[in-house]
Amino acid sequence: MTRERDRLQASNDNLAAKVDLAGAEILNLQAEYADVERDLEDSEEPRRILEGSLDRVQAALQQVEAELYLAQDQVMRPHSTSILAQERDRAIASAVEAEEKVAQIRGELESRQQSHVDTVSELSPIRTVHNATLVDLDREVAAHATSDRAAEVARMELSDLPASLQSSEETVDALGQRVREIQEHHQALEKDREDLHLGYEAACHERDVASRKLSIVGTVIGVRPHARPEKEDPAALLRLLRDQLADTLENPDPRYLANRNPLETPPRNPDPVVIPDPVIPVTSKRPRKTRLPRISTSHSRPTVDLLPETRWT
Repeated sequence: MTRERDRLQASNDNLAAKVDLAGAEILNLQAEYADVERDLEDSEEPRRILEGSLDRVQAALQQVEAELYLAQDQVMRPHSTSILAQERDRAIASAVEAEEKVAQIRGELESRQQSHVDTVSELSPIRTVHNATLVDLDREVAAHATSDRAAEVARMELSDLPASLQSSEETVDALGQRVREIQEHHQALEKDREDLHLGYEAACHERDVASRKLSIVGTVIGVRPHARPEKEDPAALLRLLRDQLADTLENPDPRYLANRNPLETPPRNPDPVVIPDPVIPVTSKRPRKTRLPRISTSHSRPTVDLLPETRWT
């Protein structure tokens, strides 16, 4: 924008210089035209004087001719010969003098006329140049006005530029705030995703533990088809289930479980196996309750119910 303003200012200065030069040239042409007009006016007065002198000479010639005619009529009169001769000589001398004056005046008049024609012929291209200069001057003035309008528009744009920059800065700040909010939301989502992943791993661990417990319960229940419900001791069944669970945790090999007698009491380990509690991650999610198997002794034959267990998701 600054370069455009400098270019417009330079163009404006150039146009102003051209206008000044054109004005000076117009003034010079006008001075020359005034000089030519004065020369024409000065030559007009001598021309009128010469024309008047020519008219007087022609009148004198006509008068001399008339006198000559009268003299010829009086040639036959006596005692008038000498007078007529004198009059004739004077008339001839006057005629010669008048002709000389007329020739001189005619030559001066012709020279004046030729000078006038030359002056007009010289003035015609000057007048053409003057008209062309006036047209160029009008064009330069119009271009100067256009440049002034363009400079005014550029100044208005420059005056509006700080407001536009302020608005752009406010927009950039708002976008930066929005980006920060989005980044914070993204970080929160990443944290939630990590929490969900930890909860998923804990749930998988709980699922594996529950699956092992269910398999143990199913094994205990399925290996006693010959037992009589009315003669079974619930307390003995619970002890058997605990021993079976501990034995399975100590010896998870299925071949060992298949070959072992379920009624046989497994050997006691001096260090009993402690089933660890599932690791529950600390999170802001609500716990969801699931159901795990439970041994019920309300009947003569043990049954498996589902107990609610807290499961974190």
